[in-house]
Amino acid sequence: MLQVIVMYPKFEGKTFDVNYYKNQYIKLVKEKLAPIKIDDEYEIDNQNGQSSYFAVTRVLFESWEQFENQYIKNSKELSSDRLKFTNSSVIIQTSELK
Repeated sequence: MLQVIVMYPKFEGKTFDVNYYKNQYIKLVKEKLAPIKIDDEYEIDNQNGQSSYFAVTRVLFESWEQFENQYIKNSKELSSDRLKFTNSSVIIQTSELK
């Protein structure tokens, strides 16, 4: 199993539309990258601005191959839609779970 952590860091001048992220983008990700598991417990900064990230989300894929096949096929659409809710960069961290 492959774990993908997606983080949106806070930097001065960067914005993040939490409502769009939760109500539109996550649905699009689930649709385009299915079958995957997204933790519904993703962290949205609710620490009165103390977090270093706007959001941190964990996505689980069955394998590297599934990640590569699904993400590569849909990366342009997902990247384009990301611009609708943030102008922040994205950090992606991957690790294999055993």
